[in-house]
Amino acid sequence: MDQPSDSSGLSQRELARWFSGVHAFITAVNRPASLRELLDLVTATACDLTGYEFCSILLVHPDQRRLMMEGAHGLSTEYVSRLNEQVPITLTTNPRGESPSTRAFLTAQAVVLNDILKDPLMEPWWPLAEQQGYLSMVSVPLLLKGQPFGVLNCYSAERHSFTDSAVELMGILANQAAAAIEAIHLRDGQREFIENLARVNESLREQSALLQKSDEIHKRMNEVAIGATGIDGLTESLSTLLNRQVFIDDEFGQMVSPLGARPSMLPLPAAAERLETHGDMLHIRGDDDSAWILSPIRFAGEVIARLWINGHLHELSQLDRRAIENASVIAALEIIALRSARDIEWRLQGEVIDVLLNDHPSTFESLPGRASNLGHDLSRPQFVGVIHLGTDREAPGKSAAQVARKAKAAAQAAVRNITPRPVIAVRDPHLIVLIAETSSTNPQAEFERIRSSVAKAIDTPTLRAVVGSRAVDLKEVGSTIRMERGAHSLMASRSGGALTVALEDLGVLGLLLQLDDPMQISAFAQSRLAPLQNYDQLRSTALVETLRTFFAHQCSVAATAKSLYLHPNSIKMRLRKIESVLTVSLANPDDLLDLRTALLAEEVARS
Repeated sequence: MDQPSDSSGLSQRELARWFSGVHAFITAVNRPASLRELLDLVTATACDLTGYEFCSILLVHPDQRRLMMEGAHGLSTEYVSRLNEQVPITLTTNPRGESPSTRAFLTAQAVVLNDILKDPLMEPWWPLAEQQGYLSMVSVPLLLKGQPFGVLNCYSAERHSFTDSAVELMGILANQAAAAIEAIHLRDGQREFIENLARVNESLREQSALLQKSDEIHKRMNEVAIGATGIDGLTESLSTLLNRQVFIDDEFGQMVSPLGARPSMLPLPAAAERLETHGDMLHIRGDDDSAWILSPIRFAGEVIARLWINGHLHELSQLDRRAIENASVIAALEIIALRSARDIEWRLQGEVIDVLLNDHPSTFESLPGRASNLGHDLSRPQFVGVIHLGTDREAPGKSAAQVARKAKAAAQAAVRNITPRPVIAVRDPHLIVLIAETSSTNPQAEFERIRSSVAKAIDTPTLRAVVGSRAVDLKEVGSTIRMERGAHSLMASRSGGALTVALEDLGVLGLLLQLDDPMQISAFAQSRLAPLQNYDQLRSTALVETLRTFFAHQCSVAATAKSLYLHPNSIKMRLRKIESVLTVSLANPDDLLDLRTALLAEEVARS
């Protein structure tokens, strides 16, 4: 299947442009840029990245009844003025029409109009659109904690069919724009306080050694923010200021700072739960009686990471706490940027898996080059592993999407030392991993480590993984993934055994799955079982169920009778009737093998 031109063929240069565009928002926050400058930067960047002629940002007016265009690129001053003053975008029911911006804001969903002039609800804005010269548009909500506070609009001068991938990229851009806007508000809100503190430090420097340290904290944190030294510089500066060991981990428990190593004896799940409930700095004691301070790193009210500081909570002075608070604000911006890059990487890896599953060889030619930009090597034979995340992945307070993100993060951490980088994607309800073959590759061990890491992250100890045979060509990868997904559905009715298994370890089941021809497998099952199924249907008997139970209990009449709550003599009579209908002998090993294989083939065809 041909991929959309705006997302399927992102080259390294194009990917770098997206990363650079997103990073420009964070850089604008770190320098003294105004909100209007940021909005103009966002709209200009959106036009540059998407190729559309016009772009605008509309924010909620203080009266909460309308949207005002506060930033724009490519749109004339007259257009902006007329829209805001003569044909305003209201947030209430308008009998004349509901704009796409209003829909996007009220539903918190992207709204696409491929032809504005064909949408009668847009009639009040037709003259404006004609004057400016655009025919189609997409409106994406700006969200904070799931609540809209504005919209990002892009307009095309031509009738344009916006693809799902294009809208998804617009959503990612809107998320980062929203984060940057919120950061500007946070920075401006703290600016007066920081300036007052600097004046106090200057006037009382000679009188108070305590305020000298406050000035040092302020200086170091500003150097980190303005110098854009990243998490590395931030962690090092905070560790020096506090004279304590410091590290940061994200919401998945993965390390994001290089200094020190998190002690393994820390009670991480319980500590994270307490932090969500308590909402402030906590004192944590490790199993070895070591003392740690746990402080939340928040963005828009959400705990996105955690700051760990060695020592006791009562040992922190007010200036130490101020240093931690300032460091947390800067860390939040850096981690949001890292999260954005990770989300884009995960989406692109998912597109690699989608191409392989579509089984169109014409799309395979460019795939290795695209994957190479992400550090993957699809030119080598691949080992494929599929982990079933469970049929009920909705945990209290956690959505399926959050569970999937945790699973991907845990898998990514488990393979961080593998070169070339494996491909990781979630296609519900399965986590799919491709590992390129090298001289040191041990697929069974690698996938067991991944399975164990994911199981721990999503708190599902019995998580199962299936490892496929070595796929030499890319065209074999998709069929291998499908076989492994089929194997999971068959394993669901079986208990015991290893949690990570290879297809070949499934015996006849594995062999049937590798045929990858459901029609042929179903035809074989029907050729053997059809007379028995017809007999059951005409006489309302249960001979097929009896035969399946008989095999499930190792051909034991007594065990079969107990399972079906029947007398052994009844089971014997049923088995004789089965032999009569199928013209076989259950004492003949060949007939036993044939019937057992037919029942397994029926299961495989259904899966």
